[in-house]
Amino acid sequence: MQKQSADSEIAEGPFVVAVHVGKEHIFSKQPRNVINLIENYGVEGDAHAGTQDQHLFHMFHIRQYGQQPNLRQIHLIQAEFFEEVSEKGHKVAPGDLGENIATRNIDLIALPTGAQLTIGTGSIVELTGLRNP
Repeated sequence: MQKQSADSEIAEGPFVVAVHVGKEHIFSKQPRNVINLIENYGVEGDAHAGTQDQHLFHMFHIRQYGQQPNLRQIHLIQAEFFEEVSEKGHKVAPGDLGENIATRNIDLIALPTGAQLTIGTGSIVELTGLRNP
């Protein structure tokens, strides 16, 4: 999956602004020109990829209830959010909130669970829930 320039002719519709990968469980992710989405796994090389839940804060729940399926394999955020928080005096850039894909011109918050997005040249991403930054 490759990010697209805001100047391109497709920029009027939804498009990818930035893509990121984080190899460790830290908050921010590193920018990339291209990421590879792996079906039922997530972003290649990302700490949150995998078939089982990779979030460290769930370790108590894992011990208590056993391993759970990973419903957070790919993190998306709408780039308009960065502008909203900037207007309130916060400096936040793509990748700072741990997202893998920042999009523009699509209201991700309004989409229902189960909505499917075609990203890039044919990757289909199904929304499994909201992520709070």
